[in-house]
Amino acid sequence: MCKISIIVPIYNRENIIDNCIQGILSSRFSDFELILIDDGSKDNSLEKCFEYSKIDKRVKVFSKDNGGVSSARNYGLTKATGEWILFVDSDDTIYDSCLDILDRAITHSDLDIDFIMFESKVGEIVNGKVHDYKSKTINNVIFESKDKTLDFLFNEYNPYCKPIYYVTTKFFKKEIIDEYEIFFREDVSLGEDQIFISDYLKHITSSYYTSEPGRVTFRWDNSSTNYRLGTMRRSPEEYVFIQKENYKALMSLYEITSNIYVQKYAIYYLIDRPITRLLFKYCYFKKSYRHETIEELFKNQLLPIYRNLENYEDCIKSKYVEKTFHKILAGDFNSAWFIVQVVRFCSSIKQSIKLFLVRLLRFYRGVCENRR
Repeated sequence: MCKISIIVPIYNRENIIDNCIQGILSSRFSDFELILIDDGSKDNSLEKCFEYSKIDKRVKVFSKDNGGVSSARNYGLTKATGEWILFVDSDDTIYDSCLDILDRAITHSDLDIDFIMFESKVGEIVNGKVHDYKSKTINNVIFESKDKTLDFLFNEYNPYCKPIYYVTTKFFKKEIIDEYEIFFREDVSLGEDQIFISDYLKHITSSYYTSEPGRVTFRWDNSSTNYRLGTMRRSPEEYVFIQKENYKALMSLYEITSNIYVQKYAIYYLIDRPITRLLFKYCYFKKSYRHETIEELFKNQLLPIYRNLENYEDCIKSKYVEKTFHKILAGDFNSAWFIVQVVRFCSSIKQSIKLFLVRLLRFYRGVCENRR
């Protein structure tokens, strides 16, 4: 048994997988296994993985039929032998000090730490190595109870930015995953990380957070985390299903913990995401979806839940979302669409002005350079 099992799902990554694997293998902490799950790649990703397994005995390669990232991660969990689990996306990597975070957290604490959180940074490869953008000031915090951990994660004033979107910035204890049979929902293709972490947080006691970056993300042209594609490649029906399942997972966590910040975030998520994504994004980027289709989804799938929400006023962070939500509650979709159109128009104007100023600045710099 090793200390850490690092699980990497891979699908058609032959051009960039080297950055991921080499970054992990360069870790200063060496007591780990690297589990590479090829999810039915059609390129040479699997062959590349086998090449690394011949060089380093810590690398274990498995291949399965394509089933998506959740399926690959679940398969990796069945193969993991480590005490702790770290998930890494194949288009990312980790700093050589990332695994030291876990070692430091469990070594320098008298508590039995169940959950470890760290930060991520956008990086680049320079001379074959990850360029270091890490800040010199590092803050480390130990949370002695589950409630304090939830306060930190879900309080809107916390320094962690986005509460629980990514499993790739956290260490999970394998014992808890196995005992409570926690797994990734394979029928949810967006927000599956959030559901997994919500289930996991039900069973923790103490946790550790550091502001030190451990994960390195890259700006690939075909990045799996592309925001617009992540939303727009799904049908409105699928997107509503995803939001409802995420809301259920968050409320399940709230029902067990009674943490008010979890409840507020769950309500915010259920209101904000459908309005800012369905009403705004789909009708802007996908003209093929008629307003009637979106309205029916709101009326049949979301409105019954909305009308039973309590104390939602403090959970809405945007004025335009708040106004739109009130119109939807009243069944006045014509006014809701009007608000969306106004916001969309103002956003377009703002973007045009920003683009104009950028071009003006470039022109000015060019003139200055020519004068020299």
